[in-house]
Amino acid sequence: MARFVWLATPLVAWSVGFTSLASAETYTQVVSSFNHTCAIYGSGGLHCWGLNASGQLGDGTTANSAIPVVVPGLVGVTSVSAGRVHTCALAQGVVKCWGDGSEGQLGNGTTNSSPTPVTVVGLAAFSNQPVAVAVGADFSCAQTLNAVTGASTVRCWGGNSAGQVGSGSANAQVFAPATVTGLTGVTHVGAGSYFACAVASGTVRCWGSNISGQFGNGTQGLGSNVPGAAATGITNATTVTAGGSHVCAANGTTGDAWCWGDRGFGQLGDGTIVRNSSITSPVYFGVSFRPTKVFAANAGSCATVSGQAFCWGLNNYGQLGNVGQPVANSGSPLPVTGLSSGVASMAAGLNHACAINTAGALSCWGDNSLGQRGSLPFGAGNPLFAPIGVVKCSLDLDGDGQVLATTDAVLMARAALGYNGTALTGNALGATAPRRSSADLLSYLSASCGIEP
Repeated sequence: MARFVWLATPLVAWSVGFTSLASAETYTQVVSSFNHTCAIYGSGGLHCWGLNASGQLGDGTTANSAIPVVVPGLVGVTSVSAGRVHTCALAQGVVKCWGDGSEGQLGNGTTNSSPTPVTVVGLAAFSNQPVAVAVGADFSCAQTLNAVTGASTVRCWGGNSAGQVGSGSANAQVFAPATVTGLTGVTHVGAGSYFACAVASGTVRCWGSNISGQFGNGTQGLGSNVPGAAATGITNATTVTAGGSHVCAANGTTGDAWCWGDRGFGQLGDGTIVRNSSITSPVYFGVSFRPTKVFAANAGSCATVSGQAFCWGLNNYGQLGNVGQPVANSGSPLPVTGLSSGVASMAAGLNHACAINTAGALSCWGDNSLGQRGSLPFGAGNPLFAPIGVVKCSLDLDGDGQVLATTDAVLMARAALGYNGTALTGNALGATAPRRSSADLLSYLSASCGIEP
């Protein structure tokens, strides 16, 4: 321990002189809900960054990070979703969750929190194989497939104060996955703050809170612990996304898209901003705006249209990404500055947003007070109104899939101080770990972390 403390001071002084560069990592999916962000990279690894007070970054710590950290032990990740202070991912057919577990949202039968992934119980059976995850504020869901019958449905667990688990249970907490009542033919699921929605045979059905008309069926106020009637006028949806208290659905082939629910910040994209007002039936965007997919934020939305990124709604931190409108809310879609083509996917958090282009490069904009934008500098007063590349710097210098101060930071510090050979690696790497030179580590920091001395 004394040795690490002694090396920490030179390390800090050395790192201040680095210049952040855009990442060269290839990302395939990015998600965010409140103040942290996660993204699948490469062949199925997972990076997370931002707020980490409850361990929602999954790296075994509770330290916030403005640079992506590796979630250890996860390979073959195909789906990830972020909640308020917890995260879930589907990796090699198994759902794992981490972060806050106080409502049972980690799905392991307890209310314990965990800064590293834990396995959700009851989802690996042949009859309910998970195929995707969707996470709300304090609950989690998985779309599941019965490999025998081909039936697809949804199972949820965690906080149930508004009926968001959807199983008909009146319990305030549900500690293991429970089947959402009455859903068949499910092809997509999305989770909002305290409600969730699913696409079933082209229609959209929601459950949980309906305080802002999130069910989309003309009702408001009275929620339900089972799915309500289908949203009106939608028969061909392929995806659904849920925000704080609004919902959007789209057909990825035709470009048909709808939003409904709270419009207090313009998050429905229909050109209106009316505080304390909701629309309880879907609003159709029409033929002039045809997204392939919509991504809901807490009080806003983003979408891709012919490879271009658009955002609308709350803009207090520049999360709409439009330089010409840095802090004013918008009830209509605005193009994201600098992303005029080639956008493949997006994510929208509480006060920030991100996009992945067709080459797999990831950029974010908006609030970075907790590092959720994935770039430096971070802290209060550092919003960014146009996209900047995420710096991928897992600092997994010894290549073991974990970021550990006892090895990785020691290696980096010794390299910075000019150590070579056994003096560099002594007592920092296991007997079978690869030997590193100072040049190796400096090269890693440049190529992998995107920083130059």
